[in-house]
Amino acid sequence: MITIRQGYEQVDRRHKWDQWIYWFADNFWDYLVKNKYTVHRIVANRIFGHKNFLIIYRDNRYWAVDPDDLCKSPTLRIKEFKEDDNCIGILKAQYRPWISQLTHSKVMPWLYFPRDPEAYFNSDIESHPTHSERKLHWRGVMSHGRRGILNSLKDILNDSTLKVPLEQYLDEVNSHKVILSLPGVANLNHRDIELFGMGAAVLRPTLKTELYTPLIPDYHYIASGDTSEDIRKRYHEVIDDDEFLESIRANARKWYEDNIKPPSCFIRTMECMGWDQL
Repeated sequence: MITIRQGYEQVDRRHKWDQWIYWFADNFWDYLVKNKYTVHRIVANRIFGHKNFLIIYRDNRYWAVDPDDLCKSPTLRIKEFKEDDNCIGILKAQYRPWISQLTHSKVMPWLYFPRDPEAYFNSDIESHPTHSERKLHWRGVMSHGRRGILNSLKDILNDSTLKVPLEQYLDEVNSHKVILSLPGVANLNHRDIELFGMGAAVLRPTLKTELYTPLIPDYHYIASGDTSEDIRKRYHEVIDDDEFLESIRANARKWYEDNIKPPSCFIRTMECMGWDQL
């Protein structure tokens, strides 16, 4: 007989960038309880005064889940967890193996999610794709070095910085053959995950972030170099290759279904933890 000794705790939802991690905490707890897994407490809290962690307890031991985007920032303080014998492991959302703070046997790559998972998971994201527009599509903010690249691609780009309703964004993505994504605060964007879920053919610089289930260049997304010239060259190489683009769309969507859409994301998280081996 499994006894849930304590419930799910969460505090401080003021930071809009962190809403997805609260969604995960809410729904992961519900999944574990519904399926009668032994879990005693999940805490979603701001630790060290400035960043969110999930702490998932099983008896007196725990996993720490670090969703922080700023992988190279000095605010990444996971030393306390690495040195705690009760910490089983640290799941890192933006994992890069060459970052010295992450080179530890306890630290492992995890997953990443849409910024607003509830909205995407409840939307008809595959509705009526036409893929008739040849220009690249871009919608986002002009920050983190994106402006120069986007300005250099104006002749092959439909772009906007305005926010639009999700339904309009879905229609735009579904009408374009290729969608451009560029690194922002982190190397892997929430937008990338959202686009994979839409079954879009995403063109972007080769990912530097590692995930628990890898995203393979030119299989799940169209990989390019980092410059506007690299992106332009890759665009011209693929824009008329409909068979290749369709395979990218299908592979991206399957990756999303197998790893991100519930309950797959909960199953993958437990695999990453080595849950059944404890």
